Amino acid sequence: MDTVTTSIAERGEYVPYHNTRKEIHELTKKMETPAVPSVKDMPAYDPDAEAVGLTLTIPTWASSISRVKIIMDKTKMSREARKKLVEALKKLKNRIDEMLSELGEEENDG
Repeated sequence: MDTVTTSIAERGEYVPYHNTRKEIHELTKKMETPAVPSVKDMPAYDPDAEAVGLTLTIPTWASSISRVKIIMDKTKMSREARKKLVEALKKLKNRIDEMLSELGEEENDG
């Protein structure tokens, strides 16, 4: 701070406040350089992260399925829409069965 005051005093001229403020701000910024995490810094590995993420999305799927089940009128649904929904639900069921099977094997081993 002394360098700013000295340089202004040495000039012996009127210095507008916004110039002084700018100099003080720049000096303060240089003095206070906190350690900021880099974009390249990887977070610590969390072995539960994927399972937790999936666990958090499943209630949304269940809610969407319940909502469609309540609202849908299958007598008015097109054959194509019904076929696509059935295929998607079967694929989801297969993935769920695979995951449950894997998790069941691990639980029995532990």
